[in-house]
Amino acid sequence: MYLPYLRGKQFELIALRELAESMGETGVIHPVIEPVKESISTLRLTVEQLKEHNVTFTIIINPDVGDFSDDHLPVAEFIDEYVVDYNEFNVGVLLQQNTDLGILEAYLNNLEHDYSINVIHKGRFPDMDWLQNFLEQQSVGYNLFRDPTVIRRYRRLIDNTTKVILSDPFNTQPTNADYANNTDEFFSDEHNFYEEDGFLGFSDYVTIGEDYSDGGFAPYAVAIHLTYEKDKGQIWIRHFVSDTNEDYTDVPGTYSEALKKLIEYIDIHQEKFNTVACNEFREHYRTGHYPGLGSVKKLSIKHHIELITSILTR
Repeated sequence: MYLPYLRGKQFELIALRELAESMGETGVIHPVIEPVKESISTLRLTVEQLKEHNVTFTIIINPDVGDFSDDHLPVAEFIDEYVVDYNEFNVGVLLQQNTDLGILEAYLNNLEHDYSINVIHKGRFPDMDWLQNFLEQQSVGYNLFRDPTVIRRYRRLIDNTTKVILSDPFNTQPTNADYANNTDEFFSDEHNFYEEDGFLGFSDYVTIGEDYSDGGFAPYAVAIHLTYEKDKGQIWIRHFVSDTNEDYTDVPGTYSEALKKLIEYIDIHQEKFNTVACNEFREHYRTGHYPGLGSVKKLSIKHHIELITSILTR
């Protein structure tokens, strides 16, 4: 099972919405969504699509970043209103050093329906007795571990059949132009070894990375990130970066430069880039269309999830 971890920004959610049908058909993708935006219309539409296609998914009730990081009540209210009694839904719980389990339990207990929970262990929670009591009271589907060393500390508390490894293989650079310094790099091979290592599934922050940024600005350079399967089943990532990067006055032009490099590469290696997302990139190139950088990120996410789906369903 692959559990892509996505922040609930507009285009991340649209990517899930557009993949809902295929995710429902294959049953190997379980999205984990951390809501970050006060405007919930895109999240609502995404949840409707996921439910319609019988996709299993998680919404984190206590987000760590974004608009709900200090007040989680709107997320609980959203779950009650729009998820309702959908059986394929899990409540996500972030646990780290400063998590207040008392407040967290109050939110969970006040939900109108009983759901299984997925626990995302982002740090070492200090009170082991309290954590043990909390886990014993809940029906836990998955335990996602950002730091594998935490697993040893929690060994007596965690059911081995629930363990998922959460990694961040995306090598974030200070600027988009910096991706040109290493255009082709190793991304991950967790899909080859997670079962052998005793995990039920694997998770990552797709082609965005764990770092969260709320602001948007016109970049000097445009970089498009595409994962692909290389030798021995490894997943690598290739960065297609524009050349004219002196200022931000012509983002459509710099996108066109990056897109041209992408098309030239994927047309040579068509067998590795036969996805719906890549066909959308081909259509942009054919028509000269600039869809906006949010849509570019959406297509990168879609392609990555399509790639993992194809690997897991062979």
